[in-house]
Amino acid sequence: MTTVQKDVDEVFLNVRKAYRLLYHYQRRVLDIVQLICSELHFEYENGDPHETKSINHDKKNLNRSAWDFLPLYIYKIQMKPRKVGRKTVSLLIFLQSDSGPYKTDKSLDELSAFESVEKSKSRIHFLLCNKHLDSADYDEFFDDKDIPSKSNNYNSLEYKGGIALIKAFDLCDFINEESAKESLKKLAIRFQKESGVKLPNI
Repeated sequence: MTTVQKDVDEVFLNVRKAYRLLYHYQRRVLDIVQLICSELHFEYENGDPHETKSINHDKKNLNRSAWDFLPLYIYKIQMKPRKVGRKTVSLLIFLQSDSGPYKTDKSLDELSAFESVEKSKSRIHFLLCNKHLDSADYDEFFDDKDIPSKSNNYNSLEYKGGIALIKAFDLCDFINEESAKESLKKLAIRFQKESGVKLPNI
């Protein structure tokens, strides 16, 4: 076997390892979302990739970003609004597997323009609001660049007569059930302080 062939084999070995690692990462993210639903008593409604297109969009076109085939890279998860007392509470979760692209205005396909992987973060953002919100409402927060948050600080905003609370956590804060529950408790306590709505199990 030539040196070139060995190098090529090593590349594809790393590709197989990367895909299996990606599987475990995505499985963990889905488990985190299920835990959030259970702890905060929300029900999953739908999800869509953000910044990229769904793989079901324009199926016959292969001349598209490779990111379109990795939809959980940057992803929006919308929960069904639910009643808490007299109020309706809405929840959106925004998965930011890599903050690197948000340090540049260039295309997602220009990886060389991303912030380095060492300086980038993997984060999960929450948007809680004491009003019924739909997809168009959530889009306004993205258009206004309230999401993704630039920091992990709480951000409380007035929105259409209600209070929207935005908070980002590092994904490592959800590394296990205990730390995830503690993060959600902090979020719920702050939401109650800002909106007057007490979420269950807190």
